[in-house]
This record gives sequence, structure tokens and C-alpha cells, in this order.
Amino acid sequence: MRLSACTVFVAALAAVLASCGDGSSPSGAAAPAAGQRKGGFLASLPLQPVDGKVSFGSVSPCGPALERTVKVRNQSDAPVEVKAYASNCACVEAKLVGSKTFGPGEERELRLTLRPNGHGDRSVSVEFGGNGGMLGRVRVDYSLGEGVVALPAALEVHDDGREAVEDIEVLAGDMKEIRILRMDPEVGSLEVAGGVRCKAAVSMFEARRFAESPEGARHPGVRRDAAGRVTGLTVTFVTDHGECPDAKLDISFAR
Repeated sequence: MRLSACTVFVAALAAVLASCGDGSSPSGAAAPAAGQRKGGFLASLPLQPVDGKVSFGSVSPCGPALERTVKVRNQSDAPVEVKAYASNCACVEAKLVGSKTFGPGEERELRLTLRPNGHGDRSVSVEFGGNGGMLGRVRVDYSLGEGVVALPAALEVHDDGREAVEDIEVLAGDMKEIRILRMDPEVGSLEVAGGVRCKAAVSMFEARRFAESPEGARHPGVRRDAAGRVTGLTVTFVTDHGECPDAKLDISFAR
């Protein structure tokens, strides 16, 4: 079963927040009135980015990871405690520095790491949740228009979807003709023909089997948790694009 990164994030964060409180408004924030615009609600939340949205501008999918540190402030007159926070895209990793409790007017640093994927203009949200629900959001924007990308760029596989074969499209964002040369690791099949868009078929069974194999234990694309359990695999599609040849697919194994 294919789920978007946004869908997975919303479900996970909602579950955490539901277990944290009774659904009342966040401490120090007014509840949104009926019919209030979404933008007004977001602006009323206690945690706000000091300098507004974060823009990385135009980035390359084959470039190095980009890092930036921004500040988040509690604009309310009451302390708030962050119970959970996450990005809705695997392309942005967020780490809150220091205590997760913000006093009135206090600021904390939020370290952002961008590993670009996707195509075109992208807008990613890092959201904070507390006892009463959502506490705030930091928006991260960037644009991808060159090199090659995999569509979709990320998949989450549950036990009931482990036998699935997913069709992946490899797209040249600058509209150059490309041909897929190989898949690393080889966990599916490639389309022989070339063009602006090429296709591959990735087997979720083969991906999981490889990730859990002795060979997978030495592969840099395999991800594990602190207990050593396999949590994901990054598959790289190598093309003959001259400037930016690699497209990546991030597979997460849900348990």
C-alpha cells in the first residue's frame, strides 16, 4: 500500500497528540472561531518561527545536504511544552535544541537538514504538538528544477503491502532525455527505453529481503533504529544525465 509522506505524518502526529491530552486549545493560544481562516489559526498558535517561513531557494537533488538553524519563539503569555514534533517530508529533518518547554517569550533553536527530493516548488511543514493539540508550525520551502528525481520519492510499506510491486517514474526536471543505467540495490526491474521520463518497478518484498540480508547490512542505503532493526532502504536510480544523474527512492518499513 502506497502512502504519501504527508499522510503518514498526519496520522502519526495525530495519534501522539490524541494520547497527550483532552483536545482543548493549546496553552496560551485562543481557540479558532467558527469559519476562521486557516492562516489566522496558525498565526494564533503559541510557537512561531522568529523570521517567518524558511526558504532554501533553488536547490539541486544531487547536491549535498543543506543545513540551517532558525529560532522558534513562544509568543504566548503562558509556558508551553512540546510533546511531539516532526516534518511531513523525509526530505527535511528537524531537531529542536534544548528544553522542550518554552516559557513566555522564550526562544529555542530548530536545526533543519534538507535532503532535496521531489520536483518543482516544494513546501514542507515542521509541526509541533502539545497536550491540547497543535502548538505551531515552521514552513520550509525549496525549489527543484534540474537533474533527475524519482516519483514518488518516498514510500511506506506495511506488512499487508510487502508483496506489492510499485511503479516508479524517474523524471528529468530540465526535460533532458535520460536512460536508467542501473538500480542500486537491484530490487526490481528497469524499463529499457529512454526519454524525459523513464520507469522502474520496485518489489517491496525484494527491498525488505535485501535490507535484512548480510549484504544489506553493509549497504549505505539501509537504515536501522537504535536497536539494530531495519527501518528503511534508499534505492538509487543511476541515469546517464550529464550533470545530476542520480534519483533516490526512500522506502520505510512500518511494523
